Amino acid sequence: MDNGFVRKLVTGLLYAIPAPVVLGLIVFSFSTSLHIDIDGEKAGLLAYLGTGEGFLVYLITAILFLVPLIIIQSYGEVAPDDTDFIDANDNREQGTVKWFNVNKGFGFITRSNGEDIFVHFRSIRGRGHRSLKQGQAVRFDISEGEKGLQADNVCIID
Repeated sequence: MDNGFVRKLVTGLLYAIPAPVVLGLIVFSFSTSLHIDIDGEKAGLLAYLGTGEGFLVYLITAILFLVPLIIIQSYGEVAPDDTDFIDANDNREQGTVKWFNVNKGFGFITRSNGEDIFVHFRSIRGRGHRSLKQGQAVRFDISEGEKGLQADNVCIID
């Protein structure tokens, strides 16, 4: 299952859980009684929600839940970071991603001399979900990690 789909599903559920409570509070605040008189008969909440006031309640509830969702979705789009532009003359090493496990958050980069070097997702420049794909060209610094050399300040070369 796609990770983005799961995130959207969980977000949708988190928005849907409080909806009945909010809807009930709105209905209660719009009417002094949950029973209203329709065509001379007492009717319950279902009949109330079919009236003009009920439609207004649905509309307000939809706005209350859709506006934050739209805002969250717009912030979900990550703009490119201005600091990610690469100077062709910098002194960093260049290599190719050998493999990268998104679930574990690490992988290896093959250096220009053929040696493999460890890379952790925290070392990848950028915002949001940071990962690498097999075969991508990258530029990076080398630092000494707990278990030896590792790639640091990793940028993808377009």
